[in-house]
Amino acid sequence: MVLVACSGNETASHAASGSGGDTATSQGSGAAPGACKTDSECTSPGPCELGVCGSDGSCSTESVEAGTPLSEQHQEAGDCAIAVCGESGDVASIDDWKDLPDDGNDCSYGVCTEDGPSSLPVAVEAPCETDNGKVCDGMGKCVECLGDSDCGDLTACSAPKCVAQECQYNYTMDGTRIPGQRVGDCHSTVCDGMGSTKVVIDDEDVPVDPDLTDCIVPYCATGNKLEGPAKHKAACGDGTGKCCNTLCCSSKQACLNKMMCIGEI
Repeated sequence: MVLVACSGNETASHAASGSGGDTATSQGSGAAPGACKTDSECTSPGPCELGVCGSDGSCSTESVEAGTPLSEQHQEAGDCAIAVCGESGDVASIDDWKDLPDDGNDCSYGVCTEDGPSSLPVAVEAPCETDNGKVCDGMGKCVECLGDSDCGDLTACSAPKCVAQECQYNYTMDGTRIPGQRVGDCHSTVCDGMGSTKVVIDDEDVPVDPDLTDCIVPYCATGNKLEGPAKHKAACGDGTGKCCNTLCCSSKQACLNKMMCIGEI
């Protein structure tokens, strides 16, 4: 018997010699088609190992070059590091002190240290909104107040106080007139009992009489500025006359029926 070596994927053949010198040969069939045609058909075990389709149609893996940063989906924000591929297809990390942490607190800021991500407090009295606060306490906490002024201005209708970093308010009684009124407009500005002010009708807030010599005077009615006769026998003219309705009777005259002046002029 004679053996013949086969190359490639061909099957081995054999020949046997008989007494008459005749030879018999059998040929095996070719191998099945390859399992892949492109790299995309091969599974990648991890971010640092790529599936590769070989020339023989079989899949294998190939390590990504060491130091190559992983894609964003494999990165952890704020961990002070960058995830990269290691020497043998594993995942490693390198320091990145620009990848600062964020704890969501207005009163602290992220830093990178030798021990990893950390945070430090911002300056005292810095403005903030965390936990419905208004001002930083210098220790990393956002609080409502550190002093009375953080609770608002002291006004005629409100006296704010900061107690244990919380605002408390003392309100002036409803209806209390405040200083600095506008005189003669038939209205007054008063406290509303809740720290603010409101304008109310005030018929006592009579406009100033522009002419004290006549007998026509301004007055207020339900908040409206009007004019009408002065009080009967009110002083008028040079101060010696007396009012008679809207007329000014001299000291030598009399007022008849509160309607007209009679006597010497």
